Amino acid sequence: MPFTMTGGPYAPFPSRIDSSAVSIPTWYVSDGVCALADSRCHLGHTMLEGDFWVAYDAVHPNAFQNGFLALGLFKTVSEAAKAIEGSVGVSQTQVMITPNSS
Repeated sequence: MPFTMTGGPYAPFPSRIDSSAVSIPTWYVSDGVCALADSRCHLGHTMLEGDFWVAYDAVHPNAFQNGFLALGLFKTVSEAAKAIEGSVGVSQTQVMITPNSS
């Protein structure tokens, strides 16, 4: 069966996932990228670009409706993470450190 967003085995996740089973949003942390996700979806991420962390909300689209909502530049990863958590409405998170892949 071909991929479809309107039905069949590839229906969008809200119709297939029990919301009572949603996990606590988790930060996956590596040297230059941190991503926030729960058991349903990717919520946001931040990337180190030079001296700043660039934060993106993956729940809300940008003004052109073609990508992630950019939240801004932040001096620390903690500031960027707090901006993402606030934008996506997350109040409780946990952290998982990803081993350095290099």
